[in-house]
Amino acid sequence: MNSLERELTAWKEDLVRRRACSIEAAERLSQEAAASASELVASGLQEQEAVLIALQRILPDNAELADTTRIAGLQLWGRMTRRGPSSHSSLKRKDNRFFAAALILGVVLSQLPGLLGLDITTDAHLVTYLYYLGYYSILPLTLWYLLRQSLPSKVLIGMALAYVLPFIAGLVPSLFTEDTRILSIIHLPISLWLFSSLIHTGGKWRDTDAQMRFLRYTGEVVIYTGLIWIGGMVISMLMIGLFDAVGADVETFFLRWVFTWGFPLALVVAGYLVEMKRQVSESLASILARIFSPLFGLALTIFCIFSLGNVRLLMTSRDMLILADAVQLLVLALVIFTMAVREEGAPVGFQDHISCALIILTLLLDVIAMVGILSRLLEYGLSPNRLAATGINLILFANLLLTGWHYLRFLRKKVPFSSVLNVQRQFLTVFFLWSYFVAVVFPLIF
Repeated sequence: MNSLERELTAWKEDLVRRRACSIEAAERLSQEAAASASELVASGLQEQEAVLIALQRILPDNAELADTTRIAGLQLWGRMTRRGPSSHSSLKRKDNRFFAAALILGVVLSQLPGLLGLDITTDAHLVTYLYYLGYYSILPLTLWYLLRQSLPSKVLIGMALAYVLPFIAGLVPSLFTEDTRILSIIHLPISLWLFSSLIHTGGKWRDTDAQMRFLRYTGEVVIYTGLIWIGGMVISMLMIGLFDAVGADVETFFLRWVFTWGFPLALVVAGYLVEMKRQVSESLASILARIFSPLFGLALTIFCIFSLGNVRLLMTSRDMLILADAVQLLVLALVIFTMAVREEGAPVGFQDHISCALIILTLLLDVIAMVGILSRLLEYGLSPNRLAATGINLILFANLLLTGWHYLRFLRKKVPFSSVLNVQRQFLTVFFLWSYFVAVVFPLIF
């Protein structure tokens, strides 16, 4: 017996105890409420919401009995709401475990072509990879939907057929001409996504409201996926540029091992975020910041370690200095967005440690960039670009140093989080003055 059934059983017993109706009538009402609430939960509502709506739907015609039923139902809903945080946390942890399993499956599936010897840098193998794109992205997301609910066996059989038949066909290249292969690449992901609506709506493919919710969900997923792709491309181009500036060609590595899982799994992450957005109200910027903060931290760590053996080249490469400034500004934006939505009284969490680590890594990158800029100033003399770069790097250095210092003190519980926010508030004026100076005064000087 799940928690919803237990609560409705208690509600039924409450009705009998109040002598609102007979045992048979209470049993019938309880069954109707359970069926209605289960449908609502499958469509995405929380248990508290589902119970309240279900009880409203099954109110009997008798006015006195209806009032008693409504009062007992509201008391039940109140009990569930008071227990809501722990119940919600349990459900969220379960959802997160299911999502982590789906994500790992997507990573494994997306890497199978490479592990089997397929090189997607060649046209023939790239076509094969694109043909199975829906299996790396839509399949894990659909399985996540599936794990969150119970569906009839015929739906599961239909899902298996929907995925198995195209998979087998793809193993026989002679079945396709060039044109049909392209058409399959375009239409297979679309069809698999539309089929996932059957799972997402709990098998209610004839329910207009449920399908409309799925279409709205699809629109949000497309937007989130596009934004994640853009963020991923920005990170990839910055890191490829940074490594290229020091003579390391990582473009092929990114294409074979990062693009192959990052591109399709953006859809999986987007689907999860849209689903969770119903439970947690956050700005889109902060959500993306929390996604990319760990990725930036990992990329910066690898780059800083690599740079230790190429310090001279890093300090003299103009392209690297420009990219380093771009990375610093982007990381600062990520940290600011993350801090802006943090509650003042919230305890220290994982994201706080990630933000602090990012600040320290970016500070190290800024030091390397500052040494490079100063060396170029001494070698080539003063110029508008070098002076502007020196100014912004000095400001970034001061900002990161003060922010990192206050963040470390906050992590050690010596200052409130407001002290960290005050640093950014104060530096907004500094950034404004410097940018205005460069825009207005530099033309007069140079």
